[in-house]
Amino acid sequence: MDIVLVQPPGWNVSSPPYNIALLKSILRNEYYDVLCFDMNAEMYDLVDDDFKEKGWSGTSLGNCWLDRGFVLSLIETYKSFINDFISRIINVNPDVIGFTVIHRTAIFTIEMAKIIKEKYPDKKIILGGPNGYELLGGFDLIKESAVDAVCLGEAELCLGNLLNIIKEKGAIEFCNGFVYRDRQNQIINCGSPVIVKNLDFIPFADFSDFKVERYKVLPILTSKGCIYNCSFCSESICMGGFRSRSAYNIYSEIAYQLNKYPYIEEFHFCDSLINGNIKMLDELCDLIIDKAFPIRWSGQAYARKEMTKDFLIKLKKSGCQSLSYGVESGSDRILRLMNKKFTAGLAEEIIRSTHEAGIESVFNIIIGFPGETDDDFRDTEDFLKRNSKFSHNINLNCLCVAAGSDLDRNKEKWGIREDTSGFMWKSVDGKNTYEERLHRLEIYKTIIKDKARSDVRDAELFTEPKGGR
Repeated sequence: MDIVLVQPPGWNVSSPPYNIALLKSILRNEYYDVLCFDMNAEMYDLVDDDFKEKGWSGTSLGNCWLDRGFVLSLIETYKSFINDFISRIINVNPDVIGFTVIHRTAIFTIEMAKIIKEKYPDKKIILGGPNGYELLGGFDLIKESAVDAVCLGEAELCLGNLLNIIKEKGAIEFCNGFVYRDRQNQIINCGSPVIVKNLDFIPFADFSDFKVERYKVLPILTSKGCIYNCSFCSESICMGGFRSRSAYNIYSEIAYQLNKYPYIEEFHFCDSLINGNIKMLDELCDLIIDKAFPIRWSGQAYARKEMTKDFLIKLKKSGCQSLSYGVESGSDRILRLMNKKFTAGLAEEIIRSTHEAGIESVFNIIIGFPGETDDDFRDTEDFLKRNSKFSHNINLNCLCVAAGSDLDRNKEKWGIREDTSGFMWKSVDGKNTYEERLHRLEIYKTIIKDKARSDVRDAELFTEPKGGR
């Protein structure tokens, strides 16, 4: 076995992990031997109700995974499962064990890597995924002694190269796209990976290692990156520009997956925005409607003027059930500071049109953006009062100063204290604090009541962890 790919907890259990299913397909086409494990789903099936509620079922999925104490408690409680899982991996004799990492899975992943390395020091452990990106924590992850290499971006074009080097050399050596630890324990940065420019060349995701029948939804990707550059987000910087698959290529994958798994009725487009390429989305809807595919689908969308009521009705006809909009504020002044390319009025019109088209409308609100005044807060309060009845639910998020974002890279410009970051950042004037943002969140919750979903973190979780320390 060349490589085992693992989806660690905590992640959602409604669909199989797309990233490692895609990598399996790519590596298989390059004649590598690959096996995927959804450890997250296996652990969810095993744990008691208390762990389920904390780790997977809460309205703010995953907060506890940022608490190392919770992770260690889980590992200790289910030590037998952990050891058995590792034995299953070792029994297929992989050269490499790869984990996909986001902020919620980082601590658990590092602890797993430590256990594996202690028992099997010759096994190569590689991390990838969003938290491996250069601006999002990749250089922090490689500092963990149990980690041999970290992919600094998209793995599609470079992971096979690394596997080939390991096969030929018996060790990790210089390979573009990775940072690794050499034989002398020196950390070597090989530079960012080459990105895939034409996504139609990527093979369809291979879910054959998963019990697909246990999931409610099948994920599918239509694009990478984002056409916008919001000041609180790092995606445009990290992802190397927006790229979209063709409508026919996406339609072909839907048909392919339906043929393999005819019991799947719903797809989730796991893009940052399904409507980054309006022409493609329009053509895709035509193909789905013309072929009378009996599917439902959902995704995230941007509040752009092309999302007219007539277009939304067409989306509904093609099977669209839910759209999640990153509205973020009901204040035009704050939207401009966020570098949003729409007004609160346009967002309101789209939310109502989405509802009238018969599509569930979900939207996000960010609380405590730098410079937010009482007037801005009241504008958003009024926006929620007018539009909550047209939404299925509303995600209330305390602003996180995300690594790599403009807020993070230019703290002085935004009035953010240099010694603070993550969710617990503070403004230089001391007025914008986590406690104040929580207070404002509670006010919004009283307005929208049972439609509120929030990202409230426990007080001791001061920042998003990048590693397992």
